[in-house]
Amino acid sequence: MHVIDEKLQSLECPLSSFTPLVAGVVGRTRLTQFLKGSVQLDSGVVNELIGVLNEMIELKLASVIAPNWQDTENIREQLRRRREIKLAFRYDESVLEELLQEKNGAGN
Repeated sequence: MHVIDEKLQSLECPLSSFTPLVAGVVGRTRLTQFLKGSVQLDSGVVNELIGVLNEMIELKLASVIAPNWQDTENIREQLRRRREIKLAFRYDESVLEELLQEKNGAGN
């Protein structure tokens, strides 16, 4: 069993609910063929799919109520917002590091 299948099963997310979330990455038919072993996907595509699955796992762990994977519009929006928050935190951390370096450098 492929890691993508394993993650989908652990999330209790059907392939039909996952494919709309990754529609810009790979289509349903191609993904199904890949999971059956009849075609190969570029490793970058596979890594991106696994990345989305990992984000879904984080979402499930952070949710008080299990996400409804069939509500793909809502799930897509939640994942988008979580990405934005992570990006904002990274930006804030880098700005803070720059400020601390400037302060430490100015004190010399």
